[in-house]
Amino acid sequence: MTAAKTQQSQFEKVTDATQATKTDKIYIVPDGTDASAITKDVKFVLKPNATAYDKLKTTITKAEAATAFASQAECNNLTAELTAATKAAKELADSAPKGTNTTTDAYILQQVKNELLNPDKGDYAYSSHMQPLKPGYAYWLYNGYYSVPNSSVGVSIEWSVSGSDKVTIRNTDESDKDSNGYHYGYGAKIADGTTTPTPVTFTATVKNSMTQKEIGTIDYTALIGAPISVSANQPSTVPQFTVISDGTSSSTGATKFTGVVPIYLKGAVAIKSVPSDCVTMADRNTNVADNKVSLNSIHVDKVEKSDTGLNVTVTVTTGAIGGVWSENSPYPFKEGTLPNISINTSGFVLKTKEEDNSGWYLPTDNTLKLPDMTVDVLTPAFTGVEHAVDRTTGNPTFTIHTQNMPENAKVEVALAKKDVTAGNIDQTTIKTAKRGDDGKYSVTFDKESFVPNTEYYLWFRYGSPGSNWAYQMVDPRPTYTFNSTTSDPGGPDSSNTTEGSQAGA
Repeated sequence: MTAAKTQQSQFEKVTDATQATKTDKIYIVPDGTDASAITKDVKFVLKPNATAYDKLKTTITKAEAATAFASQAECNNLTAELTAATKAAKELADSAPKGTNTTTDAYILQQVKNELLNPDKGDYAYSSHMQPLKPGYAYWLYNGYYSVPNSSVGVSIEWSVSGSDKVTIRNTDESDKDSNGYHYGYGAKIADGTTTPTPVTFTATVKNSMTQKEIGTIDYTALIGAPISVSANQPSTVPQFTVISDGTSSSTGATKFTGVVPIYLKGAVAIKSVPSDCVTMADRNTNVADNKVSLNSIHVDKVEKSDTGLNVTVTVTTGAIGGVWSENSPYPFKEGTLPNISINTSGFVLKTKEEDNSGWYLPTDNTLKLPDMTVDVLTPAFTGVEHAVDRTTGNPTFTIHTQNMPENAKVEVALAKKDVTAGNIDQTTIKTAKRGDDGKYSVTFDKESFVPNTEYYLWFRYGSPGSNWAYQMVDPRPTYTFNSTTSDPGGPDSSNTTEGSQAGA
């Protein structure tokens, strides 16, 4: 049935020879129509000679109406009838004569389309190999006289464009060239300002050059491209930088941080790959406001392509940030600024048109600039204390909870009398805490080192010496006494919620 319907679809009945215009059809025309009345190379069959077509059409209708058969033989007979009708119609199509008229509008339009304006036969504005069209260039549109081959008719071409106001069709200046560097006297000049690839349609109006009668129009599609650019809408979430534990002194002191900075690009879907060194920024930023952290060094580690643009891994080092106590999430951070960010696009590899690049291209100067970017440097913080007494020795043990603390950071814990100020903690009893597998730090003091029945405060710091001491910012602040049979060893109530603060402020 499929083959029969395909064969039937090749035929088309018309009432006038001028309606026979397509070379991929076989037209059934009125009796007496001469080949000279039919457009050159268009196949036709006189109506009285189209009995094979009529038989095929009738047989298809009969087969479609058959929903059940009395016997297999009846089914086989109908199948054979359909096959024979299809074969006869094919023979009719194969033997159909062709028209010879070279002055019909259909013939002239077909010749103009296939020969003169064929996009594969010139570097036209709509030729696929010239896409996408770029601003600043002028692309060729043929607009001279054309003598139609094998015909007495000559034509002229007028052009118009729709889809964008960035295209002007006109006589071009001597300095106007296409993207291949060639100058044509007439064409489409592309203006700046297209930020997203935009499809346009060039329409050629074909006229008889003698009578100015319009013969017809031909549409050609093209694409005004747009350069890869920095998106005006960057991520709303500020990148967070966390500490690095790599054994270096800046890591031990909790002053080395890393984070991933996402950069949104318009046209990211067209990027196939990027080099790892395509993003640069200032190597330091120490001239900052009091409420921000100085970045003593800034280093771009790698750049990776993402669905939305680029992911840039950056490592920074800071000065001593100081001890912080905070029981509540989100934990404290300090703002840092990455300045002078630049993207070199010269090494970008873009997808081809066949790989679904819809018209994006690299910027002319190969450089994209970004405004300074703010990042949150997550401050290592002490977030909780567990206090216990060894049942055997009676010595006090403290388990310190932290966040964002590097694994190799030196965490120190001090017990100092209540009247000792932050500036004098270094003269008190200080011990280095040991990090456990769970990330908590534990330390045990010798109770004999403390004055009995005297209240002590607990202090902490990391990356010593030089960093500030933090303390339990809960109300009331816990005190600890030793060698007393009446005092409560005390400890922070886990239900307390206070703002993080820095000792000695």
